Amino acid sequence: MKIRINGSWVDTSLYIRDGGVWKYIGNPSSANEIVVYITSTTTNVNVSSFFGPYWTQNIAKKLIINSGVTVGATSTNNYALNVSSGLIGILRVDNYGSIQGAGGLPNGGTGGNAILANSSVSINNQGTIYAGGVGGNGGVGQGYNQSPTSGSPGFGGSAGGINAGTGGFGAFGGAGGGWGASGGAGSTGGTGANGNYTVGSVGSAGSPGGLPGFYVVNNGNISWINTGSVLGRVV
Repeated sequence: MKIRINGSWVDTSLYIRDGGVWKYIGNPSSANEIVVYITSTTTNVNVSSFFGPYWTQNIAKKLIINSGVTVGATSTNNYALNVSSGLIGILRVDNYGSIQGAGGLPNGGTGGNAILANSSVSINNQGTIYAGGVGGNGGVGQGYNQSPTSGSPGFGGSAGGINAGTGGFGAFGGAGGGWGASGGAGSTGGTGANGNYTVGSVGSAGSPGGLPGFYVVNNGNISWINTGSVLGRVV
């Protein structure tokens, strides 16, 4: 029996479906390559786990992310797609979906990273690879399963004594950044009311946003077949 996977007809006797992923289970010694399909949204993917003991064997490997599928990172401490070290043989990733880093936390939190390449890999990106956006001074950055938000107003200054001016209004926090973008700085706070002898002071400005995440870390290990749509930094 054959089924259609990502536009190709394959023999189902050579594949099993495991947690939304089609895994090749034919005899690798007689196969030209081992092919794994990601067919539903998943997070924090370590590519080596899909290939098991064959990760360290000299057999060609291919990972295909289907159209409409998102591979995301659940926090800025995780990578959406981790090509871990120790790979033997060649690896190719065909991305027809979206690989997304996590969004940054408020107050300038750095955006999350999409791909870590600790082994050599060829990438054919026909979809999107997006780093997480920076958290603004108050708002969160855009990332996997997270939209950017506007900042909230900060606290105003405290009122002084009977002859002092009142405290200024707090600054509005800056909005979080979109995919691979910096967050906004907070606005300047309002001026406090004058006292009998003392002029009210102006509230301080909000801090600027930090840095967006990387769409790729260790780009030197990647051979790009097609770069496609990418957002964020690269190193």
